[in-house]
Amino acid sequence: MNIDLDLSVDKMLATICIRPQEGESLPSIEELKQYLAKGGINFGIDEKALQQAVNNPGSIVTIARGESPTEPIDGKVEYNFPLKAEIKPKEDKSGNVDYFDLGFVFNVKEGDLLATKTPPVEGKPGHDVTGKILMPKKPFNPKFVAGKGAKLSEDGLSIFAEVAGTPRLIEGKVVVLQTLDIDKDIDFATGNIVFKGSVNIRGSVLSGFSVEADGDVIISGIVEEAVIKAKGNVIIRTGFEGGTNGFIQAGKSVNIRFIHNGKVFAGEDVLVESEAFFSKITAGGKVLMQGRNSQITGGSVEAGIEIRARVIGSYKHTKTLVSAGVVPGLREKLEGIVNRIKSIEAQIKKARELEEKFLYLKKKQKDKFPQSQAEALENVQKTIESYINQVESLKKVKDEIIKTKEERKGGRIISDIIYPGVIVTIADISQEITEEIRGANVRIEEGELKFY
Repeated sequence: MNIDLDLSVDKMLATICIRPQEGESLPSIEELKQYLAKGGINFGIDEKALQQAVNNPGSIVTIARGESPTEPIDGKVEYNFPLKAEIKPKEDKSGNVDYFDLGFVFNVKEGDLLATKTPPVEGKPGHDVTGKILMPKKPFNPKFVAGKGAKLSEDGLSIFAEVAGTPRLIEGKVVVLQTLDIDKDIDFATGNIVFKGSVNIRGSVLSGFSVEADGDVIISGIVEEAVIKAKGNVIIRTGFEGGTNGFIQAGKSVNIRFIHNGKVFAGEDVLVESEAFFSKITAGGKVLMQGRNSQITGGSVEAGIEIRARVIGSYKHTKTLVSAGVVPGLREKLEGIVNRIKSIEAQIKKARELEEKFLYLKKKQKDKFPQSQAEALENVQKTIESYINQVESLKKVKDEIIKTKEERKGGRIISDIIYPGVIVTIADISQEITEEIRGANVRIEEGELKFY
């Protein structure tokens, strides 16, 4: 008996065709199986197909099929931050577009989820009709690494921010940068900058824009009529042309080449290389004009400890205010507290008058004193008690401020030349300079200003 057995090229199909000779009986299913086994076919044999082949001699029947390996599922990573900065103006619900807010910086805080990974799934092996195992393709397993400033979860499927800053994908690693480097001016190409770390700008900050950072702000260029706020230091390599609305604020110190018509506030020191013209400068520590020709002319300069400049004022007798030994904002705070105490005491006086009226009615009406008025009296008395407590607390703060002011009388102002038109203040003692003073070292002694 002739039995034609054929395999497909990939050995995933096997066919037979039974061609019995005259007088020959057809093979049984078991005989066919043995025949196939001798031919190396031992997987995916279809007995119904074998029967069909027996029933239809001369027909080509597929009697075995291989099984392909299943397709694997690639792993993937989803990032919770933009991999590429998408800079576009922010639009509110009313359709108003803010061209100063372009979303240039994406900020995260400690603990924020930065990325999640879905692991790959392996495919299942298959077999050809000869029984050979067919291995599935390997699934793609994306790189998932936490770099500096980021932390991988215990299961290895999540990355969290370890610090505040801006997340980036660098060389396949998720990192959180605490310093933002910007190689351009801050203008309509970047919008305003708000960052939870430090900012290093290798350009200028143009008028109308602002930079706010939780760390330091370093600017290579000039700052125009812009706003710079940093909880750390502010370092400006060039200078500050403040104009009407320009403002620099540092939680620590400001280091700058020059200040023109600008407002500067520093929790610690202000260090200026050359001049400060017609500006308002306030420092919790010192204002030090460091250059050989450093000069303060016009405006006001206020320092908690010391002011030092080669020249203060000008030969034109420009009005210039310099104050040392003052805590920035303390005077305004004291004035506010005093006014608040006066206001509360006036309210106490009115409440006392109302209390007296209720007490008079209560004494006169005795048992007929209405319950509603009794409750009103009680409320008035509670209010008076609350007011008194507030006044006592405010007076304690007031005493502390006055004590601090007394301690600040050690402030000093040092200058090679102080011109007429300058008003010098140490703590709360002021004096207008009417004659040019050279080699001045101004401080308080025996309750008055002394010039050495």
